[in-house]
Amino acid sequence: MSGSSGVAAVSAAWSTGRNLDSTDPVSIQESIDQLDQLQNQVRIHLFRLLQRLATQPGDGLDQALSQLAAQADKVIAESPEASILPHIGTYQEIVSRILKLTSEISRKQAAEDMEKQVQEFEERLAAGSLSDAAYCCVRLEKMAQDAEEELADREARQQRRQQQGKEEAAGAGGEDAGGEGEGGEDEGGGGGVGPPRVTAESVALLRETAELCSAKLKEHPEVAAFKNAFRRSWLVVTRTHALDGCCAEAVTVDSSACCVAVRSALRGGSVQVAELISASQVLGLQQPLLRQMTDRLVNGALEPMLTSPCCVTVTPAAMPGAAATLAWHPAPPGSGAARPLRQRGSSGGGVDGPCDPEHCCQHLLRLLATWLLEFDEGLMEVFGGPFWRAVADCYIARVARPFIAANPEDVEGCEAVVAAAADLEAMAENLNFTNGEDPYLAPAVESLARHALSNRQEKYLERARQLLKGVPGTTLPPPPSAAAGGGGGGSCWDTVMAGQEVAVDHEYYRRLAAGELQDWEVQDPPSGCRTDGSPLAVGRYLITRRMDECVQLVTGLVEDACAGSRALSRALLSAVASIALMARSGGKGPALITDPPMSSVPQLGLLSVNDLQHLAAMLLLLSQGYGSALEAATGEGVVRVLVGEALQLRAAARVLMREQLRSQYGTLDEILAGLDGLRDVGRSDTKVGQRHRRVVQQLLHSLGRLGRAACEVLTPEDGVALGAAVINHVAGQLVATTMSKGDIAHDECVELGELLGPLVGGAVEAWLASARGAGPDLSGIPLSVVASALTARASQIRKLQCVLHVLRSDTIAHIEQLWDRGELALLAPPELEHLLLAISEDSPGRRAMLQKLRD
Repeated sequence: MSGSSGVAAVSAAWSTGRNLDSTDPVSIQESIDQLDQLQNQVRIHLFRLLQRLATQPGDGLDQALSQLAAQADKVIAESPEASILPHIGTYQEIVSRILKLTSEISRKQAAEDMEKQVQEFEERLAAGSLSDAAYCCVRLEKMAQDAEEELADREARQQRRQQQGKEEAAGAGGEDAGGEGEGGEDEGGGGGVGPPRVTAESVALLRETAELCSAKLKEHPEVAAFKNAFRRSWLVVTRTHALDGCCAEAVTVDSSACCVAVRSALRGGSVQVAELISASQVLGLQQPLLRQMTDRLVNGALEPMLTSPCCVTVTPAAMPGAAATLAWHPAPPGSGAARPLRQRGSSGGGVDGPCDPEHCCQHLLRLLATWLLEFDEGLMEVFGGPFWRAVADCYIARVARPFIAANPEDVEGCEAVVAAAADLEAMAENLNFTNGEDPYLAPAVESLARHALSNRQEKYLERARQLLKGVPGTTLPPPPSAAAGGGGGGSCWDTVMAGQEVAVDHEYYRRLAAGELQDWEVQDPPSGCRTDGSPLAVGRYLITRRMDECVQLVTGLVEDACAGSRALSRALLSAVASIALMARSGGKGPALITDPPMSSVPQLGLLSVNDLQHLAAMLLLLSQGYGSALEAATGEGVVRVLVGEALQLRAAARVLMREQLRSQYGTLDEILAGLDGLRDVGRSDTKVGQRHRRVVQQLLHSLGRLGRAACEVLTPEDGVALGAAVINHVAGQLVATTMSKGDIAHDECVELGELLGPLVGGAVEAWLASARGAGPDLSGIPLSVVASALTARASQIRKLQCVLHVLRSDTIAHIEQLWDRGELALLAPPELEHLLLAISEDSPGRRAMLQKLRD
């Protein structure tokens, strides 16, 4: 550092000398003053650096003084620096003695701290508090680790300072920058006045003490062998062996002797199991040690007991903390094999008889809960985490899965497995080995048992699939069993009659037609059916034989669900929903109205509608007849499910009916196109008139054909609804076409009346013609009543009749009379006004009639 100041002074002097005027005394004096000033600045800077180094840790001051002493010949004798030189050696000797004393003090302080920690460790270990002793070991290791990190950090800072000093000595960087950079490094290192807090000796002492305490906690004879070769991994090995020894004392499994011994007090009662588990948690070894204990209990004891029939004997502990044992031995010949599953009401075997699997598990759980964990809820929860999952897996592998795999058709046996697993898990939950929020054993076994249940369910679904997705013209195989709804094979479109005739009260309708009803009967009319008839009767209708067999299938399925267990009942109930889904979507095979045969043959589409409605009606009846039994069997709300499926089936039937109507509307529209919009009516063309009359006859024929299909296939109510829709479609277009004419001549009115009159008077009769040929009634309802209902709902044909009344009238007065009598009620005043303007000339009578309509 003084060398650097000298270089700076020489450089300044050289710069001054170059500008010096040697002939001028004033200039020479100024140069001398400048040299003195530079010398004082260098001296001041030197002392400042020495002061800074003296107040910082490390050997920076010693290095600076050593450099000054090594360059004594360059120091001016009369300068203040020369007075420092005699004292440098004395200072270095004092610093060396101080370092020795500081090291000794640090070692003694560390030794005192270690003695306190070791004393606490000895006291905890002697008291049997393994967890507290483990905490002492952890604290010692943490102290040793922190000391090692601090020592390494101090050595790194010292190396950086040395490297910085070498760079400055080589002239790297300016003097000021070097001094400030060194001071910043020391300050950033967290230094200060005083000795270092840790030394290599104190770190070694900490590490040695931690190892000795861990070795004593372990008490293993091979400590020295591990100590030298594997210093870092030695502590973990020591703890593991020590705690494993305690665990082996707590749980002893001797597979050859078929015995398990457990105790809650270890080392003569000085250590409790709770302390053992707590210490393992402190050292981070709780889960590995619990897994070791679990593996010994499950693999060495439980698995042999579940593999073959055995007799189990439990011997309680003679005193608190003593060993309790569970011994098992193979069942003697002739004693009978243990039941593969616990039957309802069984006690797990007699005194000398073999013990069934779940009672073997229960004996082991009670042994551990009573004599090892002493019903400590915290310990049982910690221990039960890995243990119960291993027990459940062993039960599944050795009991549940083999039985279900060997007996997939034994639904009752599979249900017994599920019930046994649920009972076993309930007991484990009561003992706090597991919690009810996340069950494991029961759902796993139930999932395995679903295989057997799905076989039973699949039989119904496969049969329903054959019924609902068969190809027309094929013959179905017979059903799998009579209980599943048997029946012979047949063609895809074979039909059967379903439903019941309506018990009509003929006397009521006679009195109604004769006007003999009492006032109260008019105000509150009865249903029109006899009281001795079925209140649910809707009439006779046809369904396919396939749907009849499918309904029998569903009925048998529901009966089986009522008689089965909860798991079976739920599985079969889900099959009902699947069958309904196939019927309304996937089961469109025999009911696809988009196929050409379905569009050309209306009976097929109507049969498909009846099939869906019939299945929906049967589901509603089953929900009422078996709803309570199904809810008791499944433990769930069943009525709402069945009603929901029935409503969806009815909605699908309505969709099919709309599609069928659209198809028939298209056919009728093609026939109506032959009328050419009634444009050529009234032109006295014989050929046109004959063609128009043939069109009307074709319409009546088409209505008769559709009416025959509706009366033969549908219920009376559905047949009337279909007839009203079709007749309204035809008559509505004719009304609209007639009303669109702006001027209708007298001849045109006459021809329209003659052309459309047969259709107005014969549409309803054509629809019911086939029914009249079959008898006086339709499903018990008189045809007169059916005809009246159809006429009442066919509003457009009656409206067309009103239009024809107007066209056939000779005078305005006659039209006014019809209006006043209500015979033109279906015509709105604007519509009648339009007709009057189209068929008549202006006259006082027409003006009066128009004014009457407007008023």
